[in-house]
Amino acid sequence: DNTWLDCKGAVEVWEPRPDVFPDGFNFAIPGELPLALHNRWFSANNNSYIKNGFAGSFIAESDVDFALPIKSDVFLYLMQKAKDWGMILYEQDWLITVWETMAVTRSNVTAGSSWLQAMSDAASQLDITIQYCMPLPRHMLESTRHQPVTNARASGDYHPGSSQFEISLSSLFYWSIGIAPSKDDYWTTEVQPGNPYGNSTSEPNWQLQAIVIALSTGPNGPSDGIGFTNASLVMSTVRGDGVMLQPDRPATIMDVALLAALAPGAPANSIPDVRSTWTAYGGHAYRFHHVLSTQLGSPFTFALEDLGPAGDATAFAVFDWFNPLGGPIQVLTTSAKGTITTVAATTPALSSFTIPHGQGQPSALQGAHSIEHYIIIPQLPGGWWLFGEAGKVVPVSKQRIADLQVLADGFTATILGASGEPAGVNILVSAPGAKGALSPVLCPSVAQKTATLTCTSGACTCS
Repeated sequence: DNTWLDCKGAVEVWEPRPDVFPDGFNFAIPGELPLALHNRWFSANNNSYIKNGFAGSFIAESDVDFALPIKSDVFLYLMQKAKDWGMILYEQDWLITVWETMAVTRSNVTAGSSWLQAMSDAASQLDITIQYCMPLPRHMLESTRHQPVTNARASGDYHPGSSQFEISLSSLFYWSIGIAPSKDDYWTTEVQPGNPYGNSTSEPNWQLQAIVIALSTGPNGPSDGIGFTNASLVMSTVRGDGVMLQPDRPATIMDVALLAALAPGAPANSIPDVRSTWTAYGGHAYRFHHVLSTQLGSPFTFALEDLGPAGDATAFAVFDWFNPLGGPIQVLTTSAKGTITTVAATTPALSSFTIPHGQGQPSALQGAHSIEHYIIIPQLPGGWWLFGEAGKVVPVSKQRIADLQVLADGFTATILGASGEPAGVNILVSAPGAKGALSPVLCPSVAQKTATLTCTSGACTCS
């Protein structure tokens, strides 16, 4: 996080700062420590690249001290050096500032496209991905022409204690054009003495920040000071080897929430923050859903159909992510059927679910938002419920459960192994006679290898 290092102004030379990295990036071994590197705008008046062979590659405007690179040669030069350091992602920040400050981008219809095309051409040649930051909608639409652009900032700049995790609307736009929304970095602990914002600054929503990032499908960027990272929180979003566990699509505002904001008598400019996403198998025969809400002003009801097609499942168990071992709190059915025999008789089975106002994970932290995070899972053949990996924000993800096949009275799942998990991984399931109560099944986890979880005839094995 460059806030800790007070990095400001135009770029004269894009190299490691000697006061921060006196030995450069010599510590980085390509392939072992992948880097995402950030860039601002280039200087027109003190630009080392203009002075040393790339003068024809820039449009320089000295009056504002901005220079726009419009040829790929300068990007090839910069990105090749950075790739040697271990860079796999190039982040171009300040897009809106470049666009609105320079005269050429506001007067020449091709200059802006030439800039982004040059960046994309170089990244394509070097197999590097690009993140856009501070984009306008025009930049996002332009990104559809550039294969290396995989994600873009969907939030404002991070400040501990702010609400810039509210990205469900921008995520809807990004997902529609095939771009993963990126929430800016975050603190994983509440208090971090010596931080640049002042010692009175705190982050009461550290857990919500991690949940939103895990459900975004974008990058995960903890920005703690040295020694302040909550490792268990970070590891709840990734495998042992650091691969992020993500749903199939980013969490976006639910249609029913948008409709609620338009209802007669609804508060002006107030959209209930209720977002959803899913991971699907067998096409969309079996979907595993997430519903996340914060700071609801009143109870909020959604129907099973609001989550999308039910597929082959006729019943879905609703679990509180904060207490999955407490069993399902409700069953959602394709048609209200009273009770479902494979859950406790006291568990209601209805065609809709209501998120209660004022509930969710309690927090004593001043300024903390309420959090309601529900995992909604389909009933599999034979009456089985598969909750997924214990202790993870996204229990069912393609990065861990690569494939799911249903059997006449159960299922098999392909479990991806990873380094850093010598004890294996626990997959939570509920057998037909368990009435929805979850039990762990230990699967071996070895890098580059898979295990097969088979649950049938009332029992599970994993090997």
